[in-house]
Amino acid sequence: ASDLQSYNRYSYCGNNPLCRIDPSGHSWLSAALGGAANFVKKYWKVIVVVVLSVVTAGLATWALVPTVTGLIGTSGAFAAMAAGLSFWTGVAVGAIAGFVGGFSGALLNGSGLGGAFTSGLWGAMGGAVAGGIGASGWDFSTKVAAQGVSGGLLSEAQGRTFASGLYAGAASSLGARFIRGNYLERLMASAIVGGTASRLGGGKFESGAVSGAFCFMFTDAMRSNYNDDSPKGGTAGRAERQENVRRMQQASSFTIGEKDFTIEGGTLEEKIQTQKDLRAIFSTQRGVEMLRELESRRFLWIFKTDFTIDLTAVGHSYTYPNANTVYIDPSFHPKVLTTNGWVTASSLRIMAHELGHAVFGDLDNGFDRMNNIDRNENPIVTSLGEAHRIKY
Repeated sequence: ASDLQSYNRYSYCGNNPLCRIDPSGHSWLSAALGGAANFVKKYWKVIVVVVLSVVTAGLATWALVPTVTGLIGTSGAFAAMAAGLSFWTGVAVGAIAGFVGGFSGALLNGSGLGGAFTSGLWGAMGGAVAGGIGASGWDFSTKVAAQGVSGGLLSEAQGRTFASGLYAGAASSLGARFIRGNYLERLMASAIVGGTASRLGGGKFESGAVSGAFCFMFTDAMRSNYNDDSPKGGTAGRAERQENVRRMQQASSFTIGEKDFTIEGGTLEEKIQTQKDLRAIFSTQRGVEMLRELESRRFLWIFKTDFTIDLTAVGHSYTYPNANTVYIDPSFHPKVLTTNGWVTASSLRIMAHELGHAVFGDLDNGFDRMNNIDRNENPIVTSLGEAHRIKY
């Protein structure tokens, strides 16, 4: 070899990796992409079943709850499930989605129509149980335990181990609460958690993944959205619950300009306030520039993507540069120094600040860490009548 470094088996890229490339292509990026491609290749059938089940659940909600409107769109099927369901609607939606998932999964795995129909019935049973538990008035920990036990019993009834169903149901329900991201990201993460837990319990990854997706849809996604204050019986009670669902859905999923927005978590009042803040922000000059930037974000340059406001953050509000999700704690209002002295930060001010990070990638850097404040927060809030902030 002409290069003496070639004789050194411990050197990399000619002992100068900062300005040279790895000719073999064995980098961490290629390994990561290859791993992702292998995962999709191996489990594409599971992904198809999960997506079909979720979309079916959203469309079933739209069909069974006439007062829920505006569900056909980019985020419609997902926002419907987050709106909250009455008990029997949850059972019906779960059964319909479960049948579609079981039937399609069996067909994709080579079963005939008879076998697929049988699998669909088992799926409907599991989905009905998951939907009923999720739409019940139980607290979150009780729902997690119930999803685990019901998953184990259904797994055992189908000839699989009780442990695999128990682990998949409980782990995915519990784990989803600590997973951050938008609805779709948390759904897929819950499916992976459920599949992994099922394998640990001696079952199949595929069955656990579908179980995990259902547990997320009917437990975690609905935990902050179901309004159980209305009467339980009679026509008046049903009408009130349907009106609550309609209002919750309208507050959870909406469009400003040509951009779809989804609000996850929070009470109805918090969702309404968040939507008001967004509309006010996008009415300002800087806000118009923000909205145009968001509207330009498309998947494969064609398909519109949602921007998510997650109201489940605790103790602070945050996001990341150029992100598609902002995490807000509605009860978090720190003091900030303005031209009017120390004031409590409004929800509008906090939202404007976080949008500056997420939309334009502006950081809290520069002189006195005022870059994002001067570029985004101050131009927006002063246009809306609030005081100019003078310190980070």
